[in-house]
Amino acid sequence: MRSATRFGSVVAGLTVIASLTPMPSRAAASTGLVDQFQLVGTEQNQAICCSAEFPALARGQSFTVGVAGTLSGLELSLFAIGNPSDLNVSVLNMFGGDPRTAPVLGTVSVSASNVGPAVSTLTLESVTATYIDLAPLGISVQPGDALAFRLTAASPLPSLWAIQTSIFTDRYPGGAYFAVASDGSLAFFGDAAFKTFVQPPALQVSIDIKPGNAFNSIAMTDEGLLPVAILGSANLDVTQISPNSIALGNVSLATRGSSRAPKLAYAFVDVNGDARQDLIAFFDVQTLISIGALGPSTTALSLSAMLLDGTPIQGTDSISVVH
Repeated sequence: MRSATRFGSVVAGLTVIASLTPMPSRAAASTGLVDQFQLVGTEQNQAICCSAEFPALARGQSFTVGVAGTLSGLELSLFAIGNPSDLNVSVLNMFGGDPRTAPVLGTVSVSASNVGPAVSTLTLESVTATYIDLAPLGISVQPGDALAFRLTAASPLPSLWAIQTSIFTDRYPGGAYFAVASDGSLAFFGDAAFKTFVQPPALQVSIDIKPGNAFNSIAMTDEGLLPVAILGSANLDVTQISPNSIALGNVSLATRGSSRAPKLAYAFVDVNGDARQDLIAFFDVQTLISIGALGPSTTALSLSAMLLDGTPIQGTDSISVVH
């Protein structure tokens, strides 16, 4: 997929971009697992614009999926210079190897208003670039899938977008940075600085609402907390669950302690005597009722959470509502 050919006329024409001091961007919290990444982009900022001088320039990066699930996000060392129009980010199916003819799986837009100051190079340890949410596109992926992201804009110079790249160095083996010129010519060279995120399928886990109560009975007049145990197993180490992510029917954990320093209401206990640690979480019954998660006709409640590595978990247990 790579070519030794440099995109000479375009690269030469954009040497001014390399001399600019880019305004790095503010990233949103990502969802899912970091899948593919190339985290160094220090050689040149490549422009993404449309003008009389550089019409219809498209930039992008091909990559190879490594994790099964839903493509949930993309992180780029991306900069807005001036006041450009929205940037279109398209995900392509690169089975045929040519981004000019590759089917478009979905497109989202990025506004310059979502880009703010930060450091200019992506790092895996800290989120320092623009996070682009791809989850609404619902793109299912499998290991080995050949995809690409393509960036296009319709803003004339001097207002444009730029992406941090290492165009003279082949750093990422699963794909390449590419450029499409207004005459339709295509070249691959080097790599962009990027991260892709994949949301894996939820791990199904066992939960026990009101441990020790065979009927899991809940009264609509209950004013206290509802205990729900997430049962540890050979496939689930409950100490790897992120407590902040635990929710029952979209209701977060209750808190305990003083209002000045509240703590999430959960504990590690072996509730079923199998010598494995379980996590028992507590939820406010009236909050469940007030948001509609619990009502007179409710027969089951579902719990969701996230492991520290980004893997989602989900479990459901039946209940009996006492009228």
